[in-house]
Amino acid sequence: MSRARRLAVERTYQGDELERLCVRNLLANVSEQIYFKDLNGRFLRASKGQSELFGVPDHEGVVGRSDFDFYEASSAQTFFDDEQALIRSGESLVGHEERQSWPDKPDSWMLTSKYQLLDDDGGVVGTFGLSYDITRRVRAEEAAREYADGMAAGLIELRRVEHEMRTLLEGSQDAIVKIDRELRYVYANPAAARLLNLPEAEILGRTLREIGLLTDNPAWEPAIRRVLETGVPAEYESTLDVNGKRLSVHSSLAPLVETDGVVTGVLVASRDMTDRKLAEEALAHQAVHDPVTGLANRVLLLDRVEHALARLERNPGGVAVLFLDLDRFKVVNDSLGHAAGDLVLKEVARRLVATSRSGDTVARFGGDEFALLCEGLKSDDRVRVLAERIGVALAEPFVIDDRQITLNASIGVATTDSWERTADEMIRDADAAMYLAKERGRGRFEFFDARVRARADARLDIETGLRRALAEDEFHLVYQPLINLEDRRVTGLEALIRWTHPTKGPLSPTEFIPVAEETRLIVPIDRWVLNEACRQLAEWNTERARLSLPPLNMAVNMSGRQLAEPDVVSVVVETLHRHGIEPSLLCLEVTETAMLQEGAHAQQIFEHLAMRGVQIALDDFGTGYSSLGHLQRFPVNILKIDRSFVERLDQDTDGLAIVSAVIAMASALRIRTVGEGIETQAQLSQLTSLGCDFGQGFLLARPADPTTLREALGLPTPALGA
Repeated sequence: MSRARRLAVERTYQGDELERLCVRNLLANVSEQIYFKDLNGRFLRASKGQSELFGVPDHEGVVGRSDFDFYEASSAQTFFDDEQALIRSGESLVGHEERQSWPDKPDSWMLTSKYQLLDDDGGVVGTFGLSYDITRRVRAEEAAREYADGMAAGLIELRRVEHEMRTLLEGSQDAIVKIDRELRYVYANPAAARLLNLPEAEILGRTLREIGLLTDNPAWEPAIRRVLETGVPAEYESTLDVNGKRLSVHSSLAPLVETDGVVTGVLVASRDMTDRKLAEEALAHQAVHDPVTGLANRVLLLDRVEHALARLERNPGGVAVLFLDLDRFKVVNDSLGHAAGDLVLKEVARRLVATSRSGDTVARFGGDEFALLCEGLKSDDRVRVLAERIGVALAEPFVIDDRQITLNASIGVATTDSWERTADEMIRDADAAMYLAKERGRGRFEFFDARVRARADARLDIETGLRRALAEDEFHLVYQPLINLEDRRVTGLEALIRWTHPTKGPLSPTEFIPVAEETRLIVPIDRWVLNEACRQLAEWNTERARLSLPPLNMAVNMSGRQLAEPDVVSVVVETLHRHGIEPSLLCLEVTETAMLQEGAHAQQIFEHLAMRGVQIALDDFGTGYSSLGHLQRFPVNILKIDRSFVERLDQDTDGLAIVSAVIAMASALRIRTVGEGIETQAQLSQLTSLGCDFGQGFLLARPADPTTLREALGLPTPALGA
């Protein structure tokens, strides 16, 4: 085509139009198999060669169909799995040989390359590939190998087909060499020269030792000699260090036998397996290692614990498993993002490895949980020292993106000198001890003992009982009045859950609420409390309205788990609507820790609820982060001063100063305050004089059931026996 004609074409067809023109003509004319597929393996486009292979007259007839419409199920599934793996990993499938069967070609081979199909933004939208028939080449290579195996038929047959075979050998992708009885190379095809990275002239007439590659293969010469001596073919795995590159090679050794039965040499067919070997090693490593930290994963840890326990039978000693959980790690993910969280996990892994002994196994068990396996321990004191070192190491601030993050770890330790223990038992016991560490304040370690086991069993019993309690109405609510400190009137109540266990009797919330939170049973429990409290509030306010009394408020505690639920706003709104309660009469109490754990999500939830008029109370203020910024960031209406500060009002001046500052800060932000746990007249007087708005505590009113509270709420008491 002349330059003028080419320029005219380019002016006529610009950009995408020219590309479409080229692709359309390419697909409509080439005899090779070219195809494009979507993410589900359906053909988007196909070449003329592809449609002819499928027996479809028009290549457009392939579009919309999949390999399952043309191939037998097993072959189609293999192709589909390969393409899905390509979509996930991004690793192209290049030069892959596939065996196919067609009515007119029952035993065909295709050389296929497959790649990701990307859109303009780099997003994966499918796959594309090209294939061509290599049946002739594969059969030629098979013939070459069969020929090598059949060298015992004698040199007469070799001479007859020497020219033909040489042609095949020269074109083979396998490295094929002939070695004489002196172990010298007497023939090397081009592939062998490429494998050894030497010209043919520097290979022929020399041994592998003389070439300088025998150092890493001391078994090579004995393997060749055995074939020469026995006439029995063999397989050989070897490594070659060629120009600093480590190659993994698989070789088939076939004896060359004269007509008189004398073995005159060995024909070796070798294939470079380096890429496959590296892939296998990578897959094997990934199967037992954590992808984020590179540490051993749960599978490898359990295997090593089992082996460590088995060794105790032969070599008495001690085995310890330390199970640790990062406290408040969720805050890092929620506030800084998962990328920052991964950086923290990597640094935790580095510190654990640096702190542990060289023979210990450090593993990431999952999420923010890690574990250490230690062997050869003489006493628990050494484990205690290690646990202390780990605690100190992890307490050091983490610097991520120029921000300092402080974390602690709760650590559980299980030790044994018995080989009859199992890995699962060791992990279970260390995990139980870790939960005890969390219950006792976090940032510490606890050893497993019989008491911990009893606690773990009790926790399991509590969990089982909680599931039953929801179904069988074993929960009930009591209500603690909220008192206006200015006029001592009851203005509202706080709903408090109680559980009467069928065998254990009444249980304190501290015994079952932590278990409910860990097992997520707190979500349905919270919803039950919200519904029951609103039902009771509606009943009381209906009675009070008939007596011309103002309506009461109801405070309901909301757990962090409930706050994380995506439908929490709709649940609250629907409950209010179901019982006909004004949103302003409901106050949801959330701890500062729970609020911060949910971060931006909590802020969004509170803003939606505040827009509808629901009151938000920050519970236990002063025991967590106690940040003014949090009060400004979240739509908080009420601040509850924790009882630990109220207790100190009549004990020391520091307590008075703290409470005074909190009340002043809240007043400046137009946030009402509630003093919790008022038990003495001195505490009540101090809070009143400081301007605290409301109070709760045994001095004012104890939690009680609805019937007992009627008089305090200004409602008539039912006549005895009514």
